Amino acid sequence: MNLETVVERNKQTRSTTLDNGVRVMSEDMPGLLTTAVGVHVAAGARHETAAQNGISHLLEHMAFKGTPRRNAREIAEAIEDVGGELNAGTSIEQTAYYARVMGRDLGTAVDVLSDIACNPRFDPEELAREKDVVLQEIAGMQDSPDETVYELAQAAAFKDQAIGRPIIGTPETVGAVSVEALNGFMDRWYRAGDIVVSAAGAVDHDALVAEVERHLGGRLRHDPADVAERKREIDGAPRFVGGAVASAEPFEQAHVVFAMNAPSYHADTFFPMQVFSGLFGGAMSSRLFQEVRENRGLCYTIYSSYFSVSDGGLFTMHAATSKKTVQETANVMSDEFHRVVRDGVAKAELDRAKAQLMSGFLMGLESPAVRAEQMARQTMALGRILPLEDVIARIEGVDMDDVTRAVSELTAPGAVTVSIVGAGKKSQAIADAAHGHFMQAA
Repeated sequence: MNLETVVERNKQTRSTTLDNGVRVMSEDMPGLLTTAVGVHVAAGARHETAAQNGISHLLEHMAFKGTPRRNAREIAEAIEDVGGELNAGTSIEQTAYYARVMGRDLGTAVDVLSDIACNPRFDPEELAREKDVVLQEIAGMQDSPDETVYELAQAAAFKDQAIGRPIIGTPETVGAVSVEALNGFMDRWYRAGDIVVSAAGAVDHDALVAEVERHLGGRLRHDPADVAERKREIDGAPRFVGGAVASAEPFEQAHVVFAMNAPSYHADTFFPMQVFSGLFGGAMSSRLFQEVRENRGLCYTIYSSYFSVSDGGLFTMHAATSKKTVQETANVMSDEFHRVVRDGVAKAELDRAKAQLMSGFLMGLESPAVRAEQMARQTMALGRILPLEDVIARIEGVDMDDVTRAVSELTAPGAVTVSIVGAGKKSQAIADAAHGHFMQAA
């Protein structure tokens, strides 16, 4: 499929806003027989107080435990009876409930998703059982060094802020959630104007709108004047702190993460930052992979990544190595980062990273699930679906000066967070040394 065909297909995207503020969008993808549909809510970990940490994730779990119309088994069977799949996920700023079904079963999917997302019944006995499930999920994450090292880095980078707290919550905060707290959180944040229903694949837009209108059109509160008031309850823009943190918990491998303050998805440097992350540590040809793994053989796993929210972001580089080489690995990662800051990037690697970003983006468009999620995410973040030709032009337009400017934003505060997990009692000393090495080279 050439770019002209992709752009032309993208123009088949349609959007409708119901009278109560719920936004509905779709893209018909000719040749497909299935549909991916999701109910996306602009409420996530960012909307929690410290005492509520984990409540949005627990609410997502409880949505599957029953509604006034269906119990947990009936929810699962309603989708699986037509051969479909049902799932959900919670992030920093959103919660999504989504399904994949045959196109002819779109009405069933919208019915079930609307029911669980916007009309769950919080039974006290089910809540007690699901808390135990989430506590097991937390324990599983604590047994995972790669998840632990990121959690430590993010908590230190955004200390005492909602964006720095674990999405899943802690045993203490999850254990304290009550039925009343769930109902209060939902009443506060699950409003019509906060909801986007998005579908892609074998979908008729008018039929989708009719189904959403039937199930959500008159049931949700919508007060545009209330939006600003509720937003004031959220922490202000992320305040990056930096420092060195570690866990003395022993693991088979040692993990190191460097985290730096990065631009939001509204920033002019959003696309240059994505390109930089790709060329620095996103593939086998990247700077980190070639220097740390290929040239020095210090580790098997090494990469960089970049995530953004509405008013901030985080750039990270991560390696898993042996306990004996973790200090050396951390120093080489630091040196390689400062080398690209000092010397800039070569045109060949810039072009390669842009090609990889472009192909990854276009490959994603071939998946109805990815496309449906992308439309909802762009609408919630930007208030509109980005025209495909605009995205292509912005990726293609990234030049070396743009990347240099993006990298300079990472280092502007002169701060970095370093986290180490898996080196036992030596972890904190190694983190302190790695942090000092990075700052000295800055």
